[in-house]
Amino acid sequence: MLRTAERYFDLALAEEALRVLGLQLDAVQRATTEAQDRFKLGSVPVTDTNEARARLAGVRAQMLAAESEVQVERNLLADSTGLPSTALVARLPAAVPGIVGGGTVSRLLEPWLTEAQAGNPGIHGQLLAA
Repeated sequence: MLRTAERYFDLALAEEALRVLGLQLDAVQRATTEAQDRFKLGSVPVTDTNEARARLAGVRAQMLAAESEVQVERNLLADSTGLPSTALVARLPAAVPGIVGGGTVSRLLEPWLTEAQAGNPGIHGQLLAA
C-alpha cells in the first residue's frame, strides 16, 4: 500500500512538473519571438537571438524528459494497481482555502501552542529557575 501511495504521488509530482514546464515553454517561446523581432528591427545583437533559441531548445528538452518521466511513473502506478495506465489520473492535494492569510492560521495554532507551552518540561524548568 505504501509503495502504491508513493507511486501515486510520484505521478502527481511528475504531472505537475510537466504542467509547470509547459508554462515555462510558453514564456520562453514568447521571449524568443520577441528577441527575433527586435533583431530584425536592429535593436539587439544576434547573440541575444541565439541565446533565446538555446534557452528554447533547453526547455523543449526538459519537456521531453518530463513527458517521459510522466509516462514511466504512470506505467509504474498501473503495474502497482493493475489498472490501465490510460485510466490513471493523479492529483496533488489542494490547499485548504481560508487557512492561510488573515490570521486564521494563528487562531488555529493558538490552542496547540498554549498546550505545548503548558506541558513543556524545559519551560517549567526555566520558570522554576527564574
